[in-house]
Amino acid sequence: MICTVQPSYKYEEIMTNAHQNNIRKKRLHDALHEISIVKNQNITSSHILNICRHKNESQNVKTLAIVTIITKLTIKILLSS
Repeated sequence: MICTVQPSYKYEEIMTNAHQNNIRKKRLHDALHEISIVKNQNITSSHILNICRHKNESQNVKTLAIVTIITKLTIKILLSS
């Protein structure tokens, strides 16, 4: 049986990665705030999707952008290990 742990990221890591991927920090900050993500909180893509489902906003473009950033971070970590 394979057990995987979903990586989590700090707010600052997401903002840095967004900047590296030409995503405007202000827009991302507003999107994170919109779904109640705050600084110094560990964030996973599942966490964001669950919040969105709860708020019935899963098709929100801002939210999908955040999940994309987290996915890119995850891939980068997996490739480096």
